[in-house]
Formats: sequence, structure tokens, C-alpha cells
Amino acid sequence: MKMKLQEVQDRSNEMLREVVRICEKESIPYYMFYGSLLGTVRHKGMIPWDSDIDIAVPSDCYDRFSEAMERELDEKFWWDYRSERSYPRCFGRVGAVGFDTYYLHVDVYRLIGYSGREHADRRMSEWGHKLIRMRLVKTVNPLEYRGKKRLLVRLLKVLLFPIPLKAIIRAYDRLCRRCPYEKAQIVGTQDGPAWLIEKAWLEPAQKADYEDFSVRIPRDWDKVLKRWYGDYSTPPSGADPELAGKKSVEIREW
Repeated sequence: MKMKLQEVQDRSNEMLREVVRICEKESIPYYMFYGSLLGTVRHKGMIPWDSDIDIAVPSDCYDRFSEAMERELDEKFWWDYRSERSYPRCFGRVGAVGFDTYYLHVDVYRLIGYSGREHADRRMSEWGHKLIRMRLVKTVNPLEYRGKKRLLVRLLKVLLFPIPLKAIIRAYDRLCRRCPYEKAQIVGTQDGPAWLIEKAWLEPAQKADYEDFSVRIPRDWDKVLKRWYGDYSTPPSGADPELAGKKSVEIREW
């Protein structure tokens, strides 16, 4: 089915509100992250042409966050983390009941510690990315691809057949614990060295307006956004918020 982008954004914001409620109740730290941090600062909400929300939770709090989501989410939502039908990834998503979280979700990234040594951090990030791709190959249906990609996925599935999926997940978990978060000075997700930031930029977190509620953002959000996007204050040329809201997004129901 197709859904207007504005409706997707409204549903995503509703999920975010629920996540914020639970995090505040359970005193679990989180930060608006990536484009969602940019949207919070620049638009006081979601970027008008975006369709999902990104937050990050420190790795030493991630299990507690996961348990809280399982226990306390409103019945309209569900926590999709390492489930049989989850999209192949190594982080969780909050979704709406009845919908595939590939299309409608709040991404909850695992914020892990890095050593602060550029070469070591690059290798660690690259290995994490490889593990994520291995999980993708182990769990994806080759029929979702066409032509040479389908053949490549089938070949890779054969090559990875002897390696259990649980072994890949355990390897990723070990990677996330390699540099204890509480001792790290540099932190980030598995998206590569370009996205690493100083942990000192995060705390104490600030509160910022987001639609009609408030969310947590890094203390030095300006440094974070400049690190990621350079001149972030000006929207890209040709971007039309009103036109974006009228677009339709393909959504898969369950």
C-alpha cells in the first residue's frame, strides 16, 4: 500500500513520543541522531522530506532500553530487535503493529565506544560493517534482488552457510564491547570513521522542542552537526517542504 509522506511522518512522530516517554520514565539516556538531530535543530521536528527517525542509545544501556521497550510499549507499537522477521541489521527498530519495520520505524542505533586511534577505529568500523553485511546475506531472501545481484546473494549465502547467524551476532556484540563505552572518549555507530564524535559533546544533554513535545539532543549539537554535515543550517536548494509532504511512500503491511 501507499501512504502519504505526511502520514508516515505523523506515525513516526507518534512512535518517537512513546519512546521518549519510556526513556524518561526509566531514566535511559538517548540522543536524537543523524538527520533527526538536524531536523530537530533546523525544523523543530522531522526534516520535511524525510520518512524515518534516528536516535542513538549508549551501548551500556542498550539491553535495559530493549527490555523497557518489550515491557512498556503501547500495544499499538512493537520492538523489532533480532526477531525472526526483522530486517537484517544489528540494531533495533520501534515499529507500528501491522506494518513491516523496513518501511515504518524509529531506528535505535547502538552507540559504542572507540579507541580514539584513527587506524584502529577505521578497522573496527570496517569489521562492524562487514558483520552487518554478513547478517544481511544470512537472512535476506535472494528473490528481493534481480539479475546479477540475486546470483551474488545466492553465492554468498552458500559461502556463509557454515557460519551460524548467532555466531555473527555474538561477534558483533564482542565488537561493541571492545572499547568500553564508559571509558571511551570517541563514540559512534557502525557507519564509519566520518561519523565518529567526541563523547564529551553528548553530556549533559540538552532538551529541544520537537513538534509539540521535547527531546534530548547532544550538549554540543552544533559541533556534532558540523562534523557530520558541514554547513547544516541551509536546506538543500530545490527542497520544497510543502511538495514533499504530498509525496507517497510505499509501505508494507503484515
